[in-house]
Amino acid sequence: MPEAPPGPAAEPEPLAPAARPAQAPGRADASPRSPRTQTVAPAREFLSQDQVDRVAIAFPSPDIASLAGLSWSGMPIRLRLFISASGQCIDVKVLRASETADTLERVRRMFLATHFLPARHAGADVDSYRDIELDVADVR
Repeated sequence: MPEAPPGPAAEPEPLAPAARPAQAPGRADASPRSPRTQTVAPAREFLSQDQVDRVAIAFPSPDIASLAGLSWSGMPIRLRLFISASGQCIDVKVLRASETADTLERVRRMFLATHFLPARHAGADVDSYRDIELDVADVR
């Protein structure tokens, strides 16, 4: 008896989605979710200043000189810095500012380029966020 011809090949399994970057608390995910799409890594939890034993500290200090020559409103800028357990500033959220978009982008890039000693909780380095106020007097 002759062998039956092979049937159609099985549909290949979809490739695993790429790991998404961690999102800071309160950030909206603008991409629509498909029922077949899964997030590989869970969203990271960032502890507040009140939840850690030691807050994250910039080391060395941010390069304030990189902000020279920008126009300033004279009002303080209130920011929230999201700092990973490895000491990298991974996001900067503007909480209050009267500055131009260009000035705020330069401030954001300055903090993203700054290394931090990470926050500590229960003897371990942890992801954290820290609210700071940048005054124009700090820049001049």
